[in-house]
Amino acid sequence: PYMFMSGGFLFDERSKFIDDLNLRHFKITCWVQDPWQNLWIGTWGLGAGHGDLTTTRLDLLQHGLWDDAVDPIQQDGQALWIAGVQSQSEPAGVTEWIVPEQKPNYYEPYLLTGFDNDQVSSIAVDGETVWFGTHDGLTRYDRRKRIWKTYTVVNHLQNNWVNDVIVDNNAV
Repeated sequence: PYMFMSGGFLFDERSKFIDDLNLRHFKITCWVQDPWQNLWIGTWGLGAGHGDLTTTRLDLLQHGLWDDAVDPIQQDGQALWIAGVQSQSEPAGVTEWIVPEQKPNYYEPYLLTGFDNDQVSSIAVDGETVWFGTHDGLTRYDRRKRIWKTYTVVNHLQNNWVNDVIVDNNAV
């Protein structure tokens, strides 16, 4: 059946794909209908979904980490910032896991201006700023303004390959 989705996702029942507003296709890999008019789906890249066949509404279930390679983890109040250096060619990103709500937020460099590389080797939190050491520079995320900026050798870094980031409150 055709299902309606929110969050910028489009369900295509003929091709068995879910598309997003960034023109990416996520294959529906499995589905099952239960006796209570629920449709349960599994996807390649979006996790699981729950559909109500009486209202034709399909919602994706919140799922875990962006990817299975986890290198840096940084606590930030009641949230965890989690990323890694991925070995596959699939797009990767950063997960901000808000622990009490069990709600992950995903940040994908491919879709964000100023966040240039998904190979994250370290994370440091400094108030409203989150720093990411990547294989192609040092990326700053200003949470208050929601602005990403990557610094590279063009901005006077010695090297674009950043292995570790720490916050020094004594530095100016």
